[in-house]
Amino acid sequence: MRNQWKLLPLISLGVVLLACRPVISPPFRPPEQTLPIAITGDRFSSSDTPLVIDLTQPSQIQPGFSQDATPTIIIPTQERIIFETPPESSGEGGPPPDVHIDLPSAPAAQPRFDAFVESVKNGVSSQIVGVYVDGVLALRVVQQPPNDPGYVSIRDGEATQFRLAATIANNIGLLAHNYLAGKQYFNIREGDLIQVVYGDGRVEEFEVTRILQYQALSPDSPTSDFVDLQNGATLSATNLFYEVYGGAYHLTLQTCIARDNDSEWGRLFIIAEPY
Repeated sequence: MRNQWKLLPLISLGVVLLACRPVISPPFRPPEQTLPIAITGDRFSSSDTPLVIDLTQPSQIQPGFSQDATPTIIIPTQERIIFETPPESSGEGGPPPDVHIDLPSAPAAQPRFDAFVESVKNGVSSQIVGVYVDGVLALRVVQQPPNDPGYVSIRDGEATQFRLAATIANNIGLLAHNYLAGKQYFNIREGDLIQVVYGDGRVEEFEVTRILQYQALSPDSPTSDFVDLQNGATLSATNLFYEVYGGAYHLTLQTCIARDNDSEWGRLFIIAEPY
């Protein structure tokens, strides 16, 4: 199988590993974006550690796609601000002052799994229509157009099935923009159970076994090499495709990583094996 993959053009193997910037086509104008705020750390659990808040400013997004569109997974610039827990007061000073942080209204509560399945079913038994992680995410899954392997949904609450992962490697790849549904990928941890829903209501379960992060050395290039942030190893775009989408049957979730004011700095891959 791997020898057959090597016969494919590198641009095809690496298409989803390319750039994170949007494809902008006139006459559309990029709409203004709001300022999303994501709280990082152990999922909203209470602790005595400082509250860490990532403020992200997304790039302007354009819902236009060219014929040679790449999977334009966009990562906002991130700045980290740490709000220390106010110390307890002593003496006659009274209680410490409240700390007020203006945050967006809380998202709607995650639906129960059975209700989620009913909401995404479409009767097509071979089609993936949803992905669910209890307490983390509940996303509708849409398909790429047949001739657009770079398409990624620009609707919040949706992931996109990566067609080449299925046709070349017989595995499942789910892509999402970091400024939309992909931001929830960062709340997934090793050991989490991911449930994939098919159109007839059938469910496949996968357990997260690896979470991989890579820096793109040449983010604008389809042949960029990537550095594994865990062990420092350098991989070509082709070898990275094999690493995250090849091998035994599994599920891969992908979005991008922003760092140092570069929205195309790196890639996040979450690997989950059949449970």
